[in-house]
Amino acid sequence: MSIYTKNGDQGQSSLGDQKKRSKDELVFDVLGDLDELQAWMGKLRDDQNQTEYHSLIIGIQKSLLAIGGFIATDRITADFPTEKMIEDLEVVIDQIQNELPPLRNFILYGGHPLVSNTQIARAVCRRVERHLVSYDNKYSLKPEILIYMNRLSDALFCLSRFYSHKINVLEIKWLP
Repeated sequence: MSIYTKNGDQGQSSLGDQKKRSKDELVFDVLGDLDELQAWMGKLRDDQNQTEYHSLIIGIQKSLLAIGGFIATDRITADFPTEKMIEDLEVVIDQIQNELPPLRNFILYGGHPLVSNTQIARAVCRRVERHLVSYDNKYSLKPEILIYMNRLSDALFCLSRFYSHKINVLEIKWLP
């Protein structure tokens, strides 16, 4: 099977319903952002110099693919975000925050590629969330999707701080 179909050469593509759509429709922004975030999660999995959150990242990748699959086909798979998955992210967030000093200031991102890449994934996650809100306003999504994405961005922020402390990277406070 060839990877190229030439079907999109005129700026159109189709989803599960096979209906031709312009590639500049919001749905393709959402799917493209989910794809980018899933790729960043793969980068984080590759970047890790430890394994504490390896399975968490794989689970997140699967959930992102399930969300994209739902948007493209309206089908829910086993990896689709559930209340339990949202609660699991909250547990991870609480667990990490309990290990770290409290954050009382904004911080400058960076100091190590793993820390920076985690913050990039968080920023992409926020973009996905904004596009999903726009999509939800037009087409109505399942509420678990927006809740999951909101928790995921919080989890990525905490994960970045976790990596900073584990690797001994100084968090530079922003003091206006």
